[in-house]
Amino acid sequence: MSTTIKNPGIPSSNLIPEGIFPGRIVKVKGATTLASKRFSVNLQCGPKMYPGEDIAFHFNPRFDTNILVRNHYAGSKWGSEEISSGVPMNKGECFEILIYCYNNRFKVEVNGKCVCEFNHHIPFGRITHIMVEGDVTIDEVSFVGAHLPQDLNLGIPSSNPIPGGMFPGRIVKVKGGTTLASKNVGEPRFDTNGPGHIYCYYYRFKVEVNGKFVCEFNHHIPFGKITHIMVEGDVTMDEISYAGANPPQDPNLKVPFVVPILGCMQPDRVIRVKGTTPTGGERFAINLQCGPKLYPDEDIAFSFSPRFNQGTIVLNHFGCSKWGHEVTQAPSPLSSGSPFEFYIYCYENSFKVLLNEQQVCEFSHRIPIQRITHVMVDGDAMIFELDYDSPEHPCGPPPSSGSGEISGPY
Repeated sequence: MSTTIKNPGIPSSNLIPEGIFPGRIVKVKGATTLASKRFSVNLQCGPKMYPGEDIAFHFNPRFDTNILVRNHYAGSKWGSEEISSGVPMNKGECFEILIYCYNNRFKVEVNGKCVCEFNHHIPFGRITHIMVEGDVTIDEVSFVGAHLPQDLNLGIPSSNPIPGGMFPGRIVKVKGGTTLASKNVGEPRFDTNGPGHIYCYYYRFKVEVNGKFVCEFNHHIPFGKITHIMVEGDVTMDEISYAGANPPQDPNLKVPFVVPILGCMQPDRVIRVKGTTPTGGERFAINLQCGPKLYPDEDIAFSFSPRFNQGTIVLNHFGCSKWGHEVTQAPSPLSSGSPFEFYIYCYENSFKVLLNEQQVCEFSHRIPIQRITHVMVDGDAMIFELDYDSPEHPCGPPPSSGSGEISGPY
């Protein structure tokens, strides 16, 4: 579930739908001014301004003293300040703050970089409102993450419905352990280094156990028919949970469409887009962007736009409501009426794009890749499949060994 508050005034106090819980993310997008001295984002236990409510988490960048302050406020008293030097955003520039709630702490990212953590001093279940005040303008406050029930110590065998069913982008997490009486005695618990995850893609499942890839399995029955998960055998189960939002369900994805990228974008991730262009089509775009909305409502870290009417491919980024400097590739290897299979490889400093196993372009990062959350496709194209993997578990042509480069002409 996602709820968005647009252009709130400053100071602004807003109710947090469903409250705060582990797995919830609070996103604050805005900008500072050249005259900004300080501002604060407070997760608090009621709607009133300070000092009228307890504050579970006070996040306070101070430009005038070049420090970042974190604290809590309870019983009319401030706690011990946690201070780090430097402010994680610049005066007069846009920013995006993400506050992640975990069982024992908050974690904060600013513009894709982790800047601090703060242990809970007040139970997160008491938090009802978010307050923003100070020298700042806010474009958007939003909340992501559904509060799913967690069944602990599930009986075996266990059959449970999957809320919302299975779809590309869904993740099933299974956490538990084996017993001394299990046939495979000595194998580690599922949560030794991390739980088991089953990832659903458009044409297969991928399974990781304790953080390690173990197998893939192509779909033999349509994933849309899946309704339940069954666990049985020599095992104890602590938790079964589900993550991921349901993207459009259509054999040919309707354009425009936006698909979430589960997990943050990072070097070694690959995005695959397979489709065809209609005869007479003029252009289309594949955008790696920083949110789920259509242009121009999100920053775009990488826009890849074949333009058949010009015989070129145009590369760019879009940030703070402005397009950057265009990079033009000519001639375009793609023409209208042609099928295609693109692979977008993410590296430390750039994206590289392959078309039908040949490299066609490279684009240096202009926006931190950790901010990328969604893939958007728009324009004159029919899309059959879209998914993403790491080259370590290839979904297409791998990079050449050793160099980190992709073979093929550039």
